[in-house]
Amino acid sequence: MKKKTLILLLLSSVVFLLAFFALAGGRFLSPAVFWTGGHEDGLLLWGLRLPRVLAAFLVGGILAVGGLVFQSVFKNDLASPFTLGIASGASCGALLGLTLKIFFPGGTALFAFVGALLSVLLVLTVASRVPHGAVSTILLAGIAVNFFFGAVILFLQYLSPAGDLSLSVRWMMGGIDVYGFHDLLILLPFYAFLALIALFFARHMDILRLGEELALGKGVHVKRTRHFLFIAVSLCIAGAVSLAGPIGFIGIIIPHVAKLFFPWGHRRLFFLTLAGGGLFLAFADTLARTIFYPAELPVGILTAAAGVPFFLFKLIKR
Repeated sequence: MKKKTLILLLLSSVVFLLAFFALAGGRFLSPAVFWTGGHEDGLLLWGLRLPRVLAAFLVGGILAVGGLVFQSVFKNDLASPFTLGIASGASCGALLGLTLKIFFPGGTALFAFVGALLSVLLVLTVASRVPHGAVSTILLAGIAVNFFFGAVILFLQYLSPAGDLSLSVRWMMGGIDVYGFHDLLILLPFYAFLALIALFFARHMDILRLGEELALGKGVHVKRTRHFLFIAVSLCIAGAVSLAGPIGFIGIIIPHVAKLFFPWGHRRLFFLTLAGGGLFLAFADTLARTIFYPAELPVGILTAAAGVPFFLFKLIKR
């Protein structure tokens, strides 16, 4: 009974915080808008703020769980969608679609999907060419691929006209620019697929953290599991990046904070990281659209401001 009460309390807290973020902003809305609606404040809440908060919650959860999975399967506390080159590959693909002005439903997501897949293939190809390559080889290959796609992004921006250049630079800063609930339909399949993967492979990740030899003894095919999780999670991250742009450091900050509460047990870690990542990005996005109201600060700037010191702190502690 206590466990069910705790779960219900946590779910209620998440719903309450998301509702609060939707009401907050340059102009705080009355909670009555949720059930009255119809007038100007109702249109603002249901057409703009609530979809944006929910999109931030989904994107933050995907990025945070992606970081948790990468850190577990590669046994490196600094592994994340950005350090492994996945986010830069997805960003490059999405930016290519914007540069070519290919606008059709799901077009940006498709290009980001292809970019992330290409990034994964490059990382695995480079790692496979190194004799007796260890897990660190994949991480180093990810860093190299990250720099490669960063150069391609700069080249695309160089070729862009002034108007398109400003659009691409703004997109690269990261932001939750959502109007209405239709964009959430793009995110939900990635979110649900990532949740199923994380739950199904929770026990595998528990064993992998103990070492490869023990994992092999327990019947876990280490290389196959690691590659599958790397590819599947990377493609889910591509869906998030296609909508929000490259929002960094969530995949590093949130998993480490979650491990302060649950050092072991990926099933519990998964739920805490999923909720924590979503709430963190929803809060950061609410802050980004409030502090310079009526102007908006790209949320990627805030996450970077919080993430860089955290990253350096973890690097020094290692």
